[in-house]
Amino acid sequence: MDWLFRSLLVISFLAYITCECVLEQCHLNYNYSMEKARINDPEGTSAYCEIVKLYKKCLASKGTICRGNLVYHGSVLAINKLADNNCPSDGAHGANVKNNVNTIASSSFPNSQPLPSCKYFGSYKFRHCGLFGDPHLKTFDGKYQTCRVNGTWTLIDNPYMSVHVTNKPVVDGSLATVPTKITVVVKSRSTPCTLEKRYEADSEYPLSSTFVDGTDRPGSDETVSLRLISNVDNREMVEIYMKYIATKLIIRRVGKYLAFSSKIPEEVIETSKSYDNDNRIELCTAGCPVSEQLDIETAKGNAVTREQALYECRKTDNLGEDYRNNLTDYYLDWCVFDVMTAGVSYDFVAVAHTAQSDALNMDPSSLKNRTKPLEVPLNKVQVSSASYNRNYFQLPLYFSYLLYLINKYFL
Repeated sequence: MDWLFRSLLVISFLAYITCECVLEQCHLNYNYSMEKARINDPEGTSAYCEIVKLYKKCLASKGTICRGNLVYHGSVLAINKLADNNCPSDGAHGANVKNNVNTIASSSFPNSQPLPSCKYFGSYKFRHCGLFGDPHLKTFDGKYQTCRVNGTWTLIDNPYMSVHVTNKPVVDGSLATVPTKITVVVKSRSTPCTLEKRYEADSEYPLSSTFVDGTDRPGSDETVSLRLISNVDNREMVEIYMKYIATKLIIRRVGKYLAFSSKIPEEVIETSKSYDNDNRIELCTAGCPVSEQLDIETAKGNAVTREQALYECRKTDNLGEDYRNNLTDYYLDWCVFDVMTAGVSYDFVAVAHTAQSDALNMDPSSLKNRTKPLEVPLNKVQVSSASYNRNYFQLPLYFSYLLYLINKYFL
C-alpha cells in the first residue's frame, strides 16, 4: 500500500467529525449483521458480500452531507478494499464467491502490545444508573422510580455490553421485589479489545472474583478488568471496568440483596438507540413501564411505623466507613419504604447507604441534600434537576473499530 493511501486512512481516523455527518448507524448495522450471520471476520462468502453491499449502500446515502469529511472518505476506502479482497467486482449477491473463510492476514500486532484502538476517544461526559432495594431505579436521564419488575429484565443493552437483573418478591404477598441475580455480558462483536465475557452474581452466594471462564483481566493491556472487594459484615463489591469505552459497572452484595450501579459515557448510552435489541425495554434508559411503577406512598407496607423506619435509616453506628453517610433525597425515601415494607433490616439500610455512596461517586450533582422524606407520591414526577440533555455532541465510537480494521487489513 503506498504512503498516500496509508496516510489517508490514519488521518481519517483522527479527523474531526461534525454532528451533521454521523456514520455510526452504518457501522452498527454492519456489526449487527455480522453477529446475526455469525461471521467473525471478512470472508469470501455470499453472506458477507451482502453485508458489505448494505454497508456501502448506507455510506452512499451519506455521500452528500459527508462530502469533504475525511472520516467518511476513509470509511469508503476501507469498505471498498474489503469488497475488492473478498467479493466479485459486481459485489451484488456474492456470485462466484469463494466459500472458504477470508484470506486476509490476521493482525500484525504482537500479543504483548496493546492495540491502539483500545483507547476511548469520546468525550468524558458520563451518566449514572443505579438499581437496588425493592427495587428502586435511577435512570440515565435522572428519573427516580420504584418498580415491581418481577422476573428478569434488561437494564442495559448496546453493542458493547448488556446487563440483566432478576427480581423476586421481597416478602410473600408484596408487590415490591428485590434483585437476586445480576448478569453482565461484555460483548466482543463491536470491538477488537476483548473476547466475550460473562459475569454472574447470585444473592445466595458470595460474589465471584472472576468472569465465568475464570479470567479477570481479559483483553490486551487490561482493556477489561474485574476486581472483587470483600468487606466485613457480609458485604462485597465487584467492579468491572472497560477501558475502551470508559465504562464502570459495580455490583454489590449486602447480606442477601444485590445492587447495581453504572457510570457510562453519554455516547455509549446513545448507541443503544440504534442497536437492534429485539425491542427489549432497557430500564436504565427508558425507565420502568408505567404498569410496573409503584407509588411508594400507597404501596408501602406496615411492618413498622414511618417514624421507626426513619430512625433505622438514619442510624449509622453499624455501617462501614467506606459507605456510611447521611441518607438524603430519594435514597432516604426509598430506605423508609423498604423498612416499612419488609421490616427492620440491617441489609436494607446498608444497601441504601451503598447506593447513595455510588451516586455520590458517580453523579454527585444529582444529590440535593434533602434530609426529610417526601410526603407526596414520588412516582408522579421524579426527574432530577440534572435531566438528560440529548442535544449533546456525539463522537462516533466506530473510530476505534475503524483504526483496528485499518491496522489489521491494510497496514
